[in-house]
Amino acid sequence: MIFAPNPAWLFIHPDPSETENILMKKYVLRDSVVFRAEADGALIYNHETGDVTPLNATAAFICESLFIENDDPERVLEEIKKRWNVLDEETVRSDIEKLIIGMKQLGLIEEKAS
Repeated sequence: MIFAPNPAWLFIHPDPSETENILMKKYVLRDSVVFRAEADGALIYNHETGDVTPLNATAAFICESLFIENDDPERVLEEIKKRWNVLDEETVRSDIEKLIIGMKQLGLIEEKAS
């Protein structure tokens, strides 16, 4: 993994049908979720549960890019490869997918309405 996710995300083994086209969908943070950038990453606070989820710099970049700025996932993937000098595109793609799935499972994001 290219980032240090919430420990619960380490056990995510998504069903292949769950990851199919996941990067083609747009997601936003739920209204009850607050993203706060920090010097070395970010914190996500869920008002409904009281849970705080720490993100390292890479995960924070993904979260802010995809769920707040609604950037194109392929552009985010390329920026991660460049910024963190990661050569293996499939590792980056898999990590982005796992972050999305983990955040969905924790109720932090939802699909953006068309």
